[in-house]
Amino acid sequence: MGVVGNSAHETCVSAKVHKGVIFYDAGQVAMQWAAISGERGIVMSDVQYFSVFEASERLAGLHKQFAENMVSQPSVSHAPLLVELLSQFLTECLDAFFLRPVESFGLNGTGKKVVTGGVSAINKTLDFAIKKIVTKLGNEDLATISAHIESLIQRPADDVDSSVWVAVPLSNDLHTALVSSIAKGREQGGRSAAEPFSEALCELVNVSLKHYMEIPISSLKMGFLMEKMAWVANDTVKAGAKTVIRKVTPTMGDQEMEYFFQFAESLVREGRLVA
Repeated sequence: MGVVGNSAHETCVSAKVHKGVIFYDAGQVAMQWAAISGERGIVMSDVQYFSVFEASERLAGLHKQFAENMVSQPSVSHAPLLVELLSQFLTECLDAFFLRPVESFGLNGTGKKVVTGGVSAINKTLDFAIKKIVTKLGNEDLATISAHIESLIQRPADDVDSSVWVAVPLSNDLHTALVSSIAKGREQGGRSAAEPFSEALCELVNVSLKHYMEIPISSLKMGFLMEKMAWVANDTVKAGAKTVIRKVTPTMGDQEMEYFFQFAESLVREGRLVA
């Protein structure tokens, strides 16, 4: 995943095409793209930044099983399987954004407590809401949720790379805010960029949650109480995620900030549509 090399002649293409999009590490130089575009048929103007993390085999397998069951058994309610799928999907989202960097970078004790406590509270909210709402939905709504998850899951277009990604499009403004805050931290010391970086990271989470929760909620035909419960859960999760980020960044030193800069960079990929 990514492009290796300092010039067009040294470039080695190892990226994979996923459902019509080819992903690379963000920030590759124009010479490299020029070398790649001829081979891959990339439309150079179709550039989009994405927030990306690798999905587990379990998540990909659950979604495949759910989609197949919906086709083969259309008269049977598959709500229990979708509850399992959504729980796994949102758990992996929280792991990617919060728990994985905490474990990888050895965050200080105070910061670790903030993150793990916040994620635990978010998980409880999600678990309650998912079970209450999904079990009351008909197959038409279940299919709508499944289709939306499918739009976020990027599978490789060949059989060489078995990795499956969850990808959410980011605006250029958000990408710029994230990159500029990281640049400031590296130039002036990590703590100097704590506030702008945390705000950019909050917005990154906000955009991701919009795709993970708000869009599917908006597409469902729910009664007043179920819809209210769904939006309360969504707002609680968003507030909890932002609280975790805003509380944890002030506890970090320069080296810990650098670790989180690297983590944020690892989430961002530049994608180009394949012609």
